[in-house]
Amino acid sequence: MASFSQQGSSAERGDKFKPFKSFSTPVDDSKTPPKGTVQGSIWNFLRFLFRTWGDAFMSVPHSWTDPTVIWTTFLYARTTTVILFFVLVLDVAIKLPRGRRLYEKLTENKLGLTLVNSCYPEIFTHLQEEVSNAAFTTMSKRRAENKSTTYDRNFDLDVAKLLLVISALMYERQRPFPVNSDDPNAIICDHFVADIAQKYGLKYEPVTNVGSNSSAICGAFFSLNHNFIILAFKGTQPDDFNEWATDFSCDWAVAPEFLRGYSRVHRGFYEALFPSRLEKDKLPYDVIRLTLVEIAQRIRFGRPQTPPTSDGGDSPASNRGLTEVHPINVFVTGHSLGTATASMFYARAIQRPGDLGPPGLIELNDAYLFATPITVDVTSHAVFNGDMHPNSDEPPRTLWRITNKRDIVATGLPCFGEREIFSSASAPNSRLNFCHLGQEIQMRDAPELSEQGPGTQLRGGSRVRIVSSLASQPLGINFKDYKGGWGVFLRYGEYIPFFGRMAQHCPVFYLRSLSHMRITWENESLKEVPFHW
Repeated sequence: MASFSQQGSSAERGDKFKPFKSFSTPVDDSKTPPKGTVQGSIWNFLRFLFRTWGDAFMSVPHSWTDPTVIWTTFLYARTTTVILFFVLVLDVAIKLPRGRRLYEKLTENKLGLTLVNSCYPEIFTHLQEEVSNAAFTTMSKRRAENKSTTYDRNFDLDVAKLLLVISALMYERQRPFPVNSDDPNAIICDHFVADIAQKYGLKYEPVTNVGSNSSAICGAFFSLNHNFIILAFKGTQPDDFNEWATDFSCDWAVAPEFLRGYSRVHRGFYEALFPSRLEKDKLPYDVIRLTLVEIAQRIRFGRPQTPPTSDGGDSPASNRGLTEVHPINVFVTGHSLGTATASMFYARAIQRPGDLGPPGLIELNDAYLFATPITVDVTSHAVFNGDMHPNSDEPPRTLWRITNKRDIVATGLPCFGEREIFSSASAPNSRLNFCHLGQEIQMRDAPELSEQGPGTQLRGGSRVRIVSSLASQPLGINFKDYKGGWGVFLRYGEYIPFFGRMAQHCPVFYLRSLSHMRITWENESLKEVPFHW
């Protein structure tokens, strides 16, 4: 059988557009200091200052008739400069010899985990088997069976917990301590990720180090015994200043070349999948989509072709003469920087379902994204919402955007463009007038009910419910009596002024908050809030 991946062509370009001149232009990375060095971090900070403050000063002659644009541009530049200067100091400190020794001592653990997960190594063993099994069952069902409708959506808590752990696991492709010096470090990282995935009954396949050397990493998780693929994107590495600068930059690219109808999107996130300078023979987006097609074919042809039962499993052996099958579900996830790249992938795949193989092979399902930064302007936000609400009887999809408290990456930059009352009152090029994609869930500890918003993918009056297949929820994570070396940080880190907002960004605190969420009762739905408090 001829593989579809051999037939697939490069991603078709969307509407043609006329290039424009911008103060922020791509920089030839081959002429910059290497990543992972003090010189590289300082260079990236200077480049950030040049772009950000250059745009601020250029706003004076360009927007002199609208003082609010000038004011917001300078406010944005000042705020992000302060944040990134703090990050730069920490980044340089851990790259110097003494700082590096202290960093390695603090992050030392038996598994050799990266800083992201070293504060709570139990993150990969905490998830109860009953939760992962419930998630597998839900993710294997037909999309129409999740009981979501246009005005009534279900956020599955079991699926969210599993995908958060998978998102955290993606950071371990950059483990700092090689286990076997005879093997290349990348292979060692993949072995570790594959070993953890296997404990959950999943196979792992690295997809690509997408884009340039400043881009995210992507991997796929699946099982031949279930009907889903998890596509996970790696997030911001705490000791990689370049990735932090990407999160907080306001360097925008015109996107209609690959995202039909879009206006401006974040250049760093967009070029992770659709780079302006192609370094390999395929776009990173094409590498990802074709890998998904190959995995879906392996799932479909690697087991008996039987119709799934209502619980997502195979039908009894007596029915195995039937040929009815349903498409392989693809769930998209990521944390931090990975969510932004995931958003770009999701936006393109929604517009071009043919990118994911022949009809009936793959069905793009919901996305669960944790700690998402702003990604698009108001026009692009509206196009995405329109793409997510097709005029048909097709079951709805939701891009869930999960936020933990005042997480600095998810809530640190203004996103007034998500509210019509604000976006219509300010200029389109105002730094306040940009948006996230998707439907936000603000997590709250039980008995308080979590909330939705601000910013919404759903139409006004829509109900959002938190559901679970389990009769009762397992006990939540409690750091009060934690005996590990990071116990003090885990107990009090979230509450330290300013630094606490950075701590709230960590996957472990997202997992803690997920473990304390409660499901909605009958006829109960999440309250929509207009602001982050």
